[in-house]
Amino acid sequence: MTPPPPRPEAPALVLRGPFGTVWLDPGAIMLKRDGDLLRIPVHAVEGIRTVGRRATLVELSLTAPPGTPATVHRLRCRDRRAVARFAEAAEAALPVRDRTEPREDGAVLTEYVERREPGPLARVPRRLLVAVTAALVVHGGGLATMIVAGETHQAIMWGVGVVPLVLGAMWVRVVAQGMYRRSVLRRHGVTVVATVRKRHSGYSSVFRFTDLSGATREIEADALPRRLTTKPERVEVAYDPRGRVEPRGVLPRTLRAFIAAGGLVGAAMVVGGLYLLPYQLVVVLTGWDPLG
Repeated sequence: MTPPPPRPEAPALVLRGPFGTVWLDPGAIMLKRDGDLLRIPVHAVEGIRTVGRRATLVELSLTAPPGTPATVHRLRCRDRRAVARFAEAAEAALPVRDRTEPREDGAVLTEYVERREPGPLARVPRRLLVAVTAALVVHGGGLATMIVAGETHQAIMWGVGVVPLVLGAMWVRVVAQGMYRRSVLRRHGVTVVATVRKRHSGYSSVFRFTDLSGATREIEADALPRRLTTKPERVEVAYDPRGRVEPRGVLPRTLRAFIAAGGLVGAAMVVGGLYLLPYQLVVVLTGWDPLG
């Protein structure tokens, strides 16, 4: 029997994003992010795909034994055509495997070629550091402008207004993300019966369910989904077969309304913060107060 011809070598493509770089190496995928350089063998990668509304995020899912959550690496790039080219070339470089073939833990097979020494801010995402630094500079500049202009009242409002603006923005973001995930699950998700495997102290539990492919999955999510029975404790869980969002418990209608109302409260806090911060700066710089 003639052996199959060897697979052609993948092109040495490089995908560079604002917070990391990934490229193809012979027999491996190299990922450099946050000062760490990882060498991921191709046989440790289960699949590669593009995700996101604009397909500007490449996602590498590593292999994992049955019942074990897979490690996922993500890298964002603004050029979606480059993301598509890289995902296509990397997917072609992966070995052909049968679905029933045993899988090793890809995270164990991953090698750290270079590793940054952890510092006090090592676990803080770089994007968050940049955003916080920019916000502090803008806030300090606005406060200094009002003090120099002799506007004590506006300076006090500027200093106090950051509290409702930040808290309201954080709350609106959390509510908006949750509502988006649940809207995707309502339109494209599959609702299944899950068993509560472990209940943590607080507002999360571990749920176990079987998806459409017959695989048993476990998720850790909020502990407030709609109950079907109490002994044994069974609840409704919705998941997206395409994996666009994480599985979530199906919440009762009253709780969904309560969360939406909380989002409106957060939006009101944001509006009040905008009046106390940028609006007051415009009044100081221009001398024109349309609401005054």
